[in-house]
Amino acid sequence: HILDGLFSARRGWLVYTPAMLFSIIGFGQLWRSHRALVPTLLVFFLAFVYVSFSHNIWWYGGSLGQRQMIQIYPLLALPLAAFCTFMFQNFSRKIIFSLAAAICIYLNFWLMWTAHKPNGFWRDDTTPAFLRATIGRFSAASDVEKLLDNKYDFKGTPRDVEKIYSNSFESDTSQFIENQNIINGKQSIFVDVNHEEWSTVLPTPLSIKTKKWLRATATFRSTIREWTPWRMPQFVLELQRGNQVVKSFVLRPHRQMPVDNETKTLILDGKIPSTDFDKIVLKLWNSGGDKKLIMDDLSVEIFNE
Repeated sequence: HILDGLFSARRGWLVYTPAMLFSIIGFGQLWRSHRALVPTLLVFFLAFVYVSFSHNIWWYGGSLGQRQMIQIYPLLALPLAAFCTFMFQNFSRKIIFSLAAAICIYLNFWLMWTAHKPNGFWRDDTTPAFLRATIGRFSAASDVEKLLDNKYDFKGTPRDVEKIYSNSFESDTSQFIENQNIINGKQSIFVDVNHEEWSTVLPTPLSIKTKKWLRATATFRSTIREWTPWRMPQFVLELQRGNQVVKSFVLRPHRQMPVDNETKTLILDGKIPSTDFDKIVLKLWNSGGDKKLIMDDLSVEIFNE
């Protein structure tokens, strides 16, 4: 997992600690000034990286960045010193280095600040989309948590909108009917530990190939909030060809409902692929958790940018 360990949004060493790029680049300058040191340092560094990321849990859960790399910093201080010496030899390089160092220091302070927030940035399931939407910012969109499950989030004004499905579940007679804690009307649907998956197959309109985006909207209520991501119920939109999944889009509603008994309307966006598909499947799936999730007022639209 060397590339993951170095560059992943989840825990990449050089993503969360970019200042150590100075040290890696510094091996070149160290070769010019203290050549005898480089072979031993470089072999040890490469071996350390290889061993560190030859591990199933390469992100070392619970850390902010790659904590195990700190053990090698005394050795990496030598090429770092060589790089700093080179950069401070003239004024223009000194300015460039100072600006780069200031950015790294800012990122470090931001990481420490956000790591101490509830659900801070240290989470194990950070994605590239979530990282791009939050890094360096002291405030983010209220629905940014959706990017931990789905990289698509259309923020523009939809054009050529066509509704292809809607369901208020008022006439539903399945075993998933909720008659007590209803969101709207006379009944809603739900999943829990004994009702694991509700699903429906949507009619696929001929016009879908003329559109670029697919959007499912529904209102959810969490009776008790589930905090463990892998146990959270999932709202899933699948594009299938036969029985094969061509593409799927996932949303964990509990991520965006931080308190018990909260009701919220959420949006799941996805780009329509060029790959052929003949079926659209909607699912509300409980992935092993014991918390109930209620859903109502479900609709699906296709549209252009």
